[in-house]
Amino acid sequence: CLALRKTEKDSGLLVLTLQNLGSAWKQKNQQEKALGYILRATRIAEKYRMKDEIARGNLDLAELYGAEGKYDMALSCANISGRLATQLRSPELRQQAEQAKSLILERKGRFAGALEAERQSNSLKDSLFNLAMIRTVSETEAKYETRQKDRDIASLRVQRSLAESAVTQQKHFNLALLAAILLLLLLLVIAYRSYRRKIKDHLRIRYLMKDIHHRVKNNLQMLSGLFKLQLADSHDEQVKKSIQENELRLNSMNLIHQQLYQEERDTLIAMKEYLEQLISHIQISMGRNRNIGLTVMAEPLVLEADKAVAIGLIVNELVTNAYKYAFDSDGGEIYVGLRNKAEGIWLLTVRDNGKGGTGDGKGFGLELVKIMAEQLNAVLKVSGPGLIYDVELRTQFS
Repeated sequence: CLALRKTEKDSGLLVLTLQNLGSAWKQKNQQEKALGYILRATRIAEKYRMKDEIARGNLDLAELYGAEGKYDMALSCANISGRLATQLRSPELRQQAEQAKSLILERKGRFAGALEAERQSNSLKDSLFNLAMIRTVSETEAKYETRQKDRDIASLRVQRSLAESAVTQQKHFNLALLAAILLLLLLLVIAYRSYRRKIKDHLRIRYLMKDIHHRVKNNLQMLSGLFKLQLADSHDEQVKKSIQENELRLNSMNLIHQQLYQEERDTLIAMKEYLEQLISHIQISMGRNRNIGLTVMAEPLVLEADKAVAIGLIVNELVTNAYKYAFDSDGGEIYVGLRNKAEGIWLLTVRDNGKGGTGDGKGFGLELVKIMAEQLNAVLKVSGPGLIYDVELRTQFS
């Protein structure tokens, strides 16, 4: 056929024959040969300005270049075909061009452009469908004037009704999907507002807790100041001794609230830092010039404030007792330790290398130690040499 077309002077038939050959080779998956024939057909069509043939040839080229992964060239050909289809007012060609563009853009990863091209293609397809339906109905009504014509028209109308019903169902589905999305957004907004409210309430509680710790700290400091004034005004050594002991006990509790206020904790105390501050204050209050050394060895542990207060009072009583009774003029050493003995068991140790004692005194200080140990559900053991207090905390701490 091609050989015959070459002897004729009909360029349109020659272009058509070359395009048919290109399509045949494309069906045989011979892309290179197909591309050659389509390019020849397109060049001839361009030479003689055959817009319809140029548009169809570029459609074929877009498909072939896309199959080879030459997406930019394929997209250019699809665009040329689309422009020519617009000029020719051919919605069929335009729809095919937009379909080709959508496929190419999707392969290039340009999904937004691909979606837009697909929408254009679907819109043109719907228009063509409606035009075809209208044309079919019109032709049928003009051709048949008999009962058969009515039946055919009724059949076509049923088909059209079914098509419209499918479109309506799709619209209903889209509306339902939109409603579901809006409901989900509403739930997300409600959840977000609830989360914000919880955060706000939590911050308010933290602020109130901080204010409480600040007030308690100030009140304890005021009491401590009153004790010091009373200590300065008193001339009875026994009274001075009692006041000083109470001031030290008060300070052990004051340090708890001071740490809670400064570190903005709710009710948790870092025991290592707390014990170091407590021992330092005792050392200052009892006098550094007595040649008594104080060592604190505490492993990291965080406790609730009530448990920390009990441990602080125990350490305060035992260390001050060691200061007062354990050493002569030569001085000595006091050791305070807190370590993890086993799973869920911590050991608090206060020992000195002084002259020793029974450790079973009946004074208020030792009674307070026993009461605090019971409150902690702890086991208190006393041994020597010197005087060693081991407080085994059997409560599970975290």
